[in-house]
Amino acid sequence: METHNEPRASYRSYVLLAVAWLAVLLLLTWFELRRLAPHEDLGFLLAPSNQEADRMLRHLTRTTIQLISLFTTVTAIAVPLTANLYTPRLIDMFVRDRINRGFFTLLIFSSVTVHYTLYVMRERADFAFNPLLLINLAAGLGFLCMFLAGPYLYYMFNFLRPPGIVRRMQRAVMWRLAAERRGSSRRRRAIIADVVEQLGEVALRAGGRNDVAMAANVIEDLGEVASRYRGLKSQLPPEWFEGDPSPELSMTAAALNQLGRECCWFEFHLLRTIDGFLPALVNNTPEAVAYVGRVTRQIVSDAHAAGDQSVVRMGLKFFNTYLRRTLLARPPRALLFASDELRQLGNALLDSTEPWTLSIADSLAYYAAEAETGGALAARDLLLYDLGELVVTAMLVDSARATLYRDVLYRAYEETNGRLEPLIKAIAQTIGQDRAELVQPLARLLDRRDAAEVRRAVETVLGAVSGEYREMTGRVVDLNHVEADRREALRVWWESRLADSMSERLAPSAPAPAIP
Repeated sequence: METHNEPRASYRSYVLLAVAWLAVLLLLTWFELRRLAPHEDLGFLLAPSNQEADRMLRHLTRTTIQLISLFTTVTAIAVPLTANLYTPRLIDMFVRDRINRGFFTLLIFSSVTVHYTLYVMRERADFAFNPLLLINLAAGLGFLCMFLAGPYLYYMFNFLRPPGIVRRMQRAVMWRLAAERRGSSRRRRAIIADVVEQLGEVALRAGGRNDVAMAANVIEDLGEVASRYRGLKSQLPPEWFEGDPSPELSMTAAALNQLGRECCWFEFHLLRTIDGFLPALVNNTPEAVAYVGRVTRQIVSDAHAAGDQSVVRMGLKFFNTYLRRTLLARPPRALLFASDELRQLGNALLDSTEPWTLSIADSLAYYAAEAETGGALAARDLLLYDLGELVVTAMLVDSARATLYRDVLYRAYEETNGRLEPLIKAIAQTIGQDRAELVQPLARLLDRRDAAEVRRAVETVLGAVSGEYREMTGRVVDLNHVEADRREALRVWWESRLADSMSERLAPSAPAPAIP
């Protein structure tokens, strides 16, 4: 895969090769001059007669016209075709690009200079007008055009490569976001919103063609835009947050004002753009859904770290939309990615004072019941598995809401007609070992509907989780998402659990190991 530095290295190599070749030509010219005219120097080559200049400039005229024709034809064919495949904005990007404009300007100016020089040269009986400066300028421009034709052709095709298109659109957003710090402009904000929408259009078309790499590239670039924006958000002026400037957005004035008050219209625009192309990815390129979930999780996690609760709330709503869109996908790979990312987000939000993780557990339980109703049994099991892992980990970390998490688990059991295999697998994996004395009581209840007995069995397993985790601290359950100062609180909670009767009955006899 070509990296961002490879085109630049190719240009440097070409420049060095061109300089070396020019040096070889000058050396050969000097050698022939010494052989044929030893009393002359290279300076006489810069003073051709009118006849010599006329013959040379006419060759250059044909060459520059052929170059103009070549690049105009390539542009007229390649640019619209590529724009039709990815985004109509490519034409505007090509026209506004400084290198494209510079090279075509050089071709036109070179052709004009050559024609003008041929026009002003005069040869009369009493006077010969031999404009050496114009002749050498025209010759120099013509040779320069020929030397630059190769690297420009490489630049043009590299410009039209899909990753290059996405990268330039991302840079356009970054540059305008940085410019907003010096003063907000509604026109600039509208351009930013339009470029983000065009990136979504690129991902939508890539999904329609089963182009996973291109779709993933766009999604990752949107994630990088969101990350950079999070770093710049505190430096933006108040005018930036007045609302979404996109004229295509069909929202009420009250909704736009609310986005402005919560300072989150840009995050809403990003998430809405992602949600717009998600349906094309679910059935065609389900692997790209993992990138969607990862970027959304990044946006929500960064907002949580910055204390931006309105963005967290909005991101969770969009995640629920992702789950709903992927619920009935065939095969359920898209749901697997979305559900797993949501579970990881729930782990990342466990240190919040807001019940975000509990809300995520509720969502997983709700969609597991929806999958049961719709007959999507594989989707149901995926959701229950992630629910089991999330709830067990959450009960270890968030003791204040342990009862609420347990109720979510009970409700998931009841609404999925007693489906416990995925929950058992998740609990066993989170505990770290498939202990028969814990799993077998639940397994015996799989074909029964005795809710009270199931509750007691689940309570036994969840009660034993603290003992098992206490016994295997730092080795099985991943607590990377827990802040260091929270680990002491966890130790205190584990010790308090040993004080009640259930923990005393289930706790191992060996003393608890120290927190790593």
